[in-house]
Amino acid sequence: METDSLRADSEPCDSCAMMRESSRRICATGHQGVPRAVKVAVVYESRTGNTAHVAEMIGAAVQELGHEVGIWPTEKANLDYLTDADMVFLGTWTGGIIVTGHHPGDGGKLLAMPGIWGKPTAGFMTYALHAGKVLDKMSDIVTLLGGVWLGGRLFKRGKLDEGLASFVVAALDAAEASLGVAS
Repeated sequence: METDSLRADSEPCDSCAMMRESSRRICATGHQGVPRAVKVAVVYESRTGNTAHVAEMIGAAVQELGHEVGIWPTEKANLDYLTDADMVFLGTWTGGIIVTGHHPGDGGKLLAMPGIWGKPTAGFMTYALHAGKVLDKMSDIVTLLGGVWLGGRLFKRGKLDEGLASFVVAALDAAEASLGVAS
């Protein structure tokens, strides 16, 4: 099953399990940073706490890479911060019946949040057993909110950290390219 539509050409750092790319090392022990920090908003809906946990891990990875980050559930999103953000990570859980009817959980709450007009946006979703093509529907929500879809990643319950670091690196790289920020 395809769980990741954003991929980084990177490998794990031997010392800290963050990511490094070719000659640019991105990790706690050898972080080089980027010329200009990107202001990132992480906004999510969570039913059982899994998506909130992924949002916090994404925020920590973004901060570790030297960027400014704010993390909120949709109902408590800081509108000033969201307006000023350069990019957005938007997340929710997967709803549906085991093998059919998959959809972004609380999609109505996501659609009720303020627009993210023109902002590069990466989606992330958690699921328990099977997620189907739910990222396609998340892409539709981002488009309806006015965001620029960068791609997304699914995170399975019980394995929430798998692929997270490479997803964050790939999303930031795509946002930087979209914003014209050299890394």
